[in-house]
Amino acid sequence: YPQASYNPYQTPAPRSRIPKPHMSKKKSSRKQAQPVNRTPSPYYNHLQSLFSAIPPVYDDVDVNVNFAGKNKRKRRSAPSAEAPAKTAAYNKWYNTVYLPWYQNYAYQMQKYYQELKAYEAAMAIQSIPSNPFGNPGTGNKFYEYSKQAYNQHLYEQVKGTDPTLTHAEAFAKWTCERESTRNADPLFIDAGEDCYSEATATTPGECITGGAGGDGTCAP
Repeated sequence: YPQASYNPYQTPAPRSRIPKPHMSKKKSSRKQAQPVNRTPSPYYNHLQSLFSAIPPVYDDVDVNVNFAGKNKRKRRSAPSAEAPAKTAAYNKWYNTVYLPWYQNYAYQMQKYYQELKAYEAAMAIQSIPSNPFGNPGTGNKFYEYSKQAYNQHLYEQVKGTDPTLTHAEAFAKWTCERESTRNADPLFIDAGEDCYSEATATTPGECITGGAGGDGTCAP
């Protein structure tokens, strides 16, 4: 392609692509972009001179603005003779007035928070119901249902059993030892009192009259 003359304000025309041999030879419907001729702005020279005047680093710019002497540094005045007296008076007030008041205030606040904590704990305990199922007098359905379910559970535990056979051993021991005394040692029946010899795998239980030995043994 021939080289066109260089123009800094002119956008170069895009170069058309050369189709590859394996691509289709159909003509593309896309139109080639036409070069656009742009004329330079009349303010270009002014802007170029303005930009060239800006320094590359802003630290090079020295700005000195004086706000009616407000930024002037004041000289430090010499300490007056009244400074030690004022310091001593402040220390006396701080140690004799402020610190006792602050310590008393901290103590009162600590006492207040302790009483508040105890009050909140007492209110929380009072809010716990004595009966977790609610008051039965108010017709609580859940309470009635739970009571019925518990009674049904107790019934199913003993359904089909004979209490005279299930608790025959315990009933015979209670009948035998119910009038025996335990004055010497509450854990054992006194010597010479009636006692019950519990059943074993080979022998049945038996009530022995006057067989207690006083040390927990029972022999005829």
